[in-house]
Amino acid sequence: SGAAPRLCSELRGNPSPRARHGGSDHLVGHWIVGGSEIVFNIRRRATRERGVFRLSYLSSSQTTIDWLRAVSVGSDGAAGSSSDIVGTYPGLWYSGLIVGTQMQARLRLLGVDLLMIQYSEDSGETWGEEKTAQRIPTLSPVQAVMLADNPEDAINSMTKHALDYTDCGTSLLENLGWYLPPELSHQDVLYKGLKRSCDPELVSASHFRLNPKMEGVENQPYYLATYVGEKDGSFCRKLNEVSKLLDCPFDGLCVHKVPKL
Repeated sequence: SGAAPRLCSELRGNPSPRARHGGSDHLVGHWIVGGSEIVFNIRRRATRERGVFRLSYLSSSQTTIDWLRAVSVGSDGAAGSSSDIVGTYPGLWYSGLIVGTQMQARLRLLGVDLLMIQYSEDSGETWGEEKTAQRIPTLSPVQAVMLADNPEDAINSMTKHALDYTDCGTSLLENLGWYLPPELSHQDVLYKGLKRSCDPELVSASHFRLNPKMEGVENQPYYLATYVGEKDGSFCRKLNEVSKLLDCPFDGLCVHKVPKL
């Protein structure tokens, strides 16, 4: 068996950009509680109900708060629904029951990268010590979702298809240093010397699914097949090296779907 390939990479751009719309969207991300090793992440739930989050503690027990909803606390201590005001801190309280326990947790943003969290063992009658948590920059697919024009719609639609470049503003992704395919990068790198007559268009209407059986089947599709090996079935030295990064073992046959224009 051949040796495993050694891959080197360089991280460019902003790996942990701020949520596009701000407000409660800034809750989304990874957090660490000050003075401890308690780390948790928050993300939006895929549900018809707006403004609902899920909190997961990143530990061996993987405790969660499945339904983290917004509440406001009046001077009398009563909780009621309230609207989110973008850029106002401290933000709204978000509260939920820790799965498998009778404990409740509530949290609120103190700033873009800082939140406060408290716990209650008596259904919210009294709350424990106020603890602060700091945002941790991390690489996560959720960052891309929060850059979408409409994050909640994007999350809900991901049950049907993967997040698409069209769900986000390409200029925003470009400004953050994220990768854009050549046809969307507006750098005119595909056809030097030619002027665009219109905006670039993606010709493939297919949507990637983790389960290929869920992908739509095109009528009478065309495929381009190319054999890149030698006549005797061997590979040249360069191709032999590259084949370690392709399907293993690589037989030299490349197949690409031809999009319909």
